[in-house]
Amino acid sequence: MKLNNTKIIYSALLLVSIFLTACGGGGGSTAAQLATAITAQPTDQSVVSGTAATFDVVASNATGYQWQRSSDGGTTYTVVSGATTDSYATAATTLADSGTLYRVVVSGTSNSVTSSAVTLAVTTVAGGPAITVQPTSAHVTALAAASFSVTATGTSLSYQWQRCMDAIATCVTWSNIANATLSTYSTGNTDTAMSGQRYRVVVSNTVGSVESAAVTLTVDPTPVAPVITGQPVDVTVVAPAAASFSVAFTGVPTPMPRWQYYDGSNWVNAGVAVATFTINTTTASDNGRQYRVIIESAAGRVTSNVVTLSVNAAAIAPAFTTQPANVTITEGQNAQFTVAVSGAPTPALQWQLSTDSGGNWSNINGETGTILNLSSAALANNGRQFRAVATNSSGTVNSSAATLTVNAALGSKAFGTAALIETGAGAAAQPQIAVDPSGNAVAVWVQVDSTGTYLNIWANHYTVATHTWGTAAPLETGVGFSSNPQIAIDANGNALAVWQQDGDATAAVRDDIWANRYSASSGTWGTAVLIETDNAGPAVSPQIAFDLTGNAMAVWLQSNGTSSQIRSNSYSAGSGTWGTTATIIEPVSLGASSTPQIAIDANGNALVVWSRYDGTGTIMSNRYAAGSGWGAASVIGGAGGLPQIAIDANGNALAVWSQSDGSNRNIWANRYSAGSGWGTAALIEWTGGDADNPQIAFDVSGNALAVWQQNSGFGTNERIWSNRYTAGSGWGGFPALIQTDISGGSTANAVEPQIVIDAASGNALAVWVQPDGASDNTPDIWINRYTPGSGWGTTANLGQVRINTAGAPAGQPQIAIDANGNAVVVWYQSDGTNDSIWYNRYQ
Repeated sequence: MKLNNTKIIYSALLLVSIFLTACGGGGGSTAAQLATAITAQPTDQSVVSGTAATFDVVASNATGYQWQRSSDGGTTYTVVSGATTDSYATAATTLADSGTLYRVVVSGTSNSVTSSAVTLAVTTVAGGPAITVQPTSAHVTALAAASFSVTATGTSLSYQWQRCMDAIATCVTWSNIANATLSTYSTGNTDTAMSGQRYRVVVSNTVGSVESAAVTLTVDPTPVAPVITGQPVDVTVVAPAAASFSVAFTGVPTPMPRWQYYDGSNWVNAGVAVATFTINTTTASDNGRQYRVIIESAAGRVTSNVVTLSVNAAAIAPAFTTQPANVTITEGQNAQFTVAVSGAPTPALQWQLSTDSGGNWSNINGETGTILNLSSAALANNGRQFRAVATNSSGTVNSSAATLTVNAALGSKAFGTAALIETGAGAAAQPQIAVDPSGNAVAVWVQVDSTGTYLNIWANHYTVATHTWGTAAPLETGVGFSSNPQIAIDANGNALAVWQQDGDATAAVRDDIWANRYSASSGTWGTAVLIETDNAGPAVSPQIAFDLTGNAMAVWLQSNGTSSQIRSNSYSAGSGTWGTTATIIEPVSLGASSTPQIAIDANGNALVVWSRYDGTGTIMSNRYAAGSGWGAASVIGGAGGLPQIAIDANGNALAVWSQSDGSNRNIWANRYSAGSGWGTAALIEWTGGDADNPQIAFDVSGNALAVWQQNSGFGTNERIWSNRYTAGSGWGGFPALIQTDISGGSTANAVEPQIVIDAASGNALAVWVQPDGASDNTPDIWINRYTPGSGWGTTANLGQVRINTAGAPAGQPQIAIDANGNAVVVWYQSDGTNDSIWYNRYQ
């Protein structure tokens, strides 16, 4: 029996329904945070007598509309009864209505705005459409929206904007843009991939149709402040030879260099705008003159180091004033060799490599600076020698040879071979994993019982000392349906599992929250116990976390029969018992809630986040202070869903969630500072296309990584993205695409990302589900690794490694990591007949 034929699907659908209610269907934004504005004005309408006219307005952050009518040329306006939406259709018109003016007042939380007035024309016969003002091309900077507008005459006009689907100069194939049926069309957030796209609008009515001229969208890259990537260096020449200074830089738009020299009291412009500045003829008076270059653009400016021109009367042979030193590293690390050289004119440098202990030397292409950088040196480079050769008109000299020693990485980590951790006859799914600091692990999952009737919670234990799993066993054997298991483990290897479960196979007994404890000392599970018994409504979506002393806290979503709220219960390590009464941490009166998540710091303080719908939709939080209890629930974000939270060793936390701006779902974040509370929500992803399923993790220094899945707009595939939070400076700039290889058909997606960080080193692992290339229906589990200083993997396919068996559909990956940076991944995988739980270990 497959799980999708059981009550677990009902539970999943219930959670989806709650989430969609909480998020308002994925649309909307927080009106209280932004002013109301009209983005597309209503337009004049012309209709045939006896038919209705329709006026439309498009506005952002609106909470209400009221249309008004004027029959005296706009001197006075009266309210149109019942016309309180963004679209107003008149009654059947008469010739007497011709010349009537209409406008709409759009109200918001903090302001209201009145549209321009438009005219209704009523004729006896239909007039064919005619374009009086063509749309014009648009030129914007990436992330900004582009708008196109058309003005047309004719009765009862309709509009359909189209996008050209051809790459050739003359467009043949035009495609309708969904919901683009007004006289004005806005693209929403743009990116540079959209630059060059062409648009037009078809204006039509019962008489005929007419096509507008095609116009072009140009998207410039997002401005980036100038950065000097290669500083100018001191130059020495023999008079009257030419002297040149060079600089390397980046920036968007392309910056302009401006060279200057110091005349003893002021910096004077040299009057050139090139990357290489040359003094064609030098004299003795130029000796000691200083130069610099200013790199500037509309995005900013930066000034280079000051360099000196030395002019000698006679040539001086090259000489190394600093010799390269031997370097010892561990495989995968970077190595650097440095020299300093004198001579007149300035000697040219060339780095060389010897692979036979100095017997033969070969030039290293492109390495002509005073510093030689070697990235991610492999073990095969051990023993290689490096030197620099300096040459000028007076001769050539070799530096001493420096040796690179590359040691094998101790405990070099890699994934092993995927293996089963359960062999039950019933289908299994919803795996979860927790790992203690030493690397012992506990996995839990849902599995159909031997009769193929009910769903139970099962578990297995991994012992790091023997690198083996035990025998899978059920944590409960009830006759109802159990689902949504969660697992947490303390520093000593004791674990707590929580899940939702109904008491029997009928609808009369609703889901409650249950728990069971694994004892590391005995290697056994206890007896499942109820930690929530309110049967007024179902209790679902449990989560659990430990503090450093072995105390734990569980939270879940509870219905009272009419609304939803968040509740919690605590486990005491001292007594080995749960509390007798669940604590309500959000009153019912605040609205329907969903998807709670919890994190606990080293001192036993806890933070919970969840999404709530009370008319506008918000991301909420409440804090548990060790010794004093829960505080008051507070708003930390806008109309979003799927919040996640992580906390560092000092009690600082980051929450991330998916939030709609009215066009796309983006990823937002807010930071909790221990001692001062939550900050202001910030957008950490704005690349276009819907972004969902964010996940976040901290390292020991307070740095964090977020990952999520996102399409890039226009129905393209889902991919995995990331952004990094650096303690003290905040979130990074443009998010990083950490996965791009979408094999399979047009609907193939990379989804369900998860992330963990090795707290001590800051290395991270992200896992996700992705098609294997043969079919969209045979997804695999993939992974990428992040290393501080070098970022996400850059090998083939951006460092992605498939860690499960090819050709067998897999999903729902979960990952956990120990104090030594070893990780365990679990997932469900089908053999074509049954779904089973698999694992792979990174060590």
